[in-house]
Amino acid sequence: MFRQVRILILLLILLAVAVPAAWYHYKLWSWKQPIVVAVIPIAGDDHPTTAKTMAALREDDFIAVEQFFSREASRYRFHLLRPIRIQLREPVDSLPPDPPEDRGVINMVVWSLRFRWWAARQAPQYGMEPADLNLFMVYRTPVKRVEYTHSYALRKTRAGVVKAFSGRRWRGRNQVILAHELLHLFGASDKYDLESGQPLFPLGYADPEQQPLFPQHLAEIMAGRIPLGPQRYVLADNLNQVLINRFTAVEIGWQEAP
Repeated sequence: MFRQVRILILLLILLAVAVPAAWYHYKLWSWKQPIVVAVIPIAGDDHPTTAKTMAALREDDFIAVEQFFSREASRYRFHLLRPIRIQLREPVDSLPPDPPEDRGVINMVVWSLRFRWWAARQAPQYGMEPADLNLFMVYRTPVKRVEYTHSYALRKTRAGVVKAFSGRRWRGRNQVILAHELLHLFGASDKYDLESGQPLFPLGYADPEQQPLFPQHLAEIMAGRIPLGPQRYVLADNLNQVLINRFTAVEIGWQEAP
């Protein structure tokens, strides 16, 4: 009898975990209604420019991201006119745990659990509409030279971290990174070489059938780079320079696989 009760309790715990996860997966993949994304700012340093940027943040600063998704959805004749709704939340003080330098399986599992625990503690904000996804924007000010650090998003955690730069000149680039990480949460994959940064052909090209192939005029959002030649590219500076190509559209459920 005791064994049966124990099995029942374990099954109930499993259902309590599995059912919400399955529901969220269905909701994100089916796109039955707009997805609510909470953007949660964090000061990554104590530089005055960072403090000024944090104080000046408004929800309108992220309209370009919503418009990008609406524009791309219309290109694919998608049924939602506004697939993404972004809500700016109050800043939090705690910094997220960075991924380990040693990307071994055990280290990554431990880190992902730490990040899941951290994100769960930071994300809830009472009196707000519950968000489907959470993106933490960690702002920092480049001092001597611009050093890019990897942003990341964990689909099962439904949360990601955007390493953003402080100052108005970086707004467009930050929006590109935000849209990129957000698409990871819908199942989109990176489409650039992780070592060289070069966009992968044809997956990471906005128009892989263009003739001549170079220079490309836009970047694919999951590559984030505009190919200028076989070994040359420039980073996209704003969302007007990027699009969602057919490969990414299939991954996120906007188009059927050929």
